[in-house]
Order: sequence, then structure tokens, then C-alpha cells
Amino acid sequence: MARRTGFAVGLRETMYNLTMRRNSVYVTFLVIGGFAATKFMGAASDYVWETYNQGKLFKDLEKSLEAREQ
Repeated sequence: MARRTGFAVGLRETMYNLTMRRNSVYVTFLVIGGFAATKFMGAASDYVWETYNQGKLFKDLEKSLEAREQ
């Protein structure tokens, strides 16, 4: 049987050897990946929300109210 070669096969084998060969490494990889994905999605959704609602948020209104009081 001939051995497969190519970038995708090499990448798959590398990922297997780095993350899935031992259960403890795999679970650690999943936990850290979950935290990283949560932080990324939170930051991305906050950016989209603040961009879409610019001028309507309390932090924007607070600045204009302080300027009015002075």
C-alpha cells in the first residue's frame, strides 16, 4: 500500500500528533480552545454591537449629558 503524501495529509498527521495522541493533551486543547473561542466571540460581538449602535449607548449619552451640565 502506497503512503499518501500532500499538504492536507501532513497537516492532519501533525494535528493528530500534537493534540489527539494523548487524552490529557486533547482535553487541555479543548478547554483552552473553548476559552479562546469564547473571548474571541465576545470581543467580536461587542465590537459589532458598539459599531452598529454608536451614539445610542449610555457611554455616548453620558458624555453629552456631562457637556450639557457644564
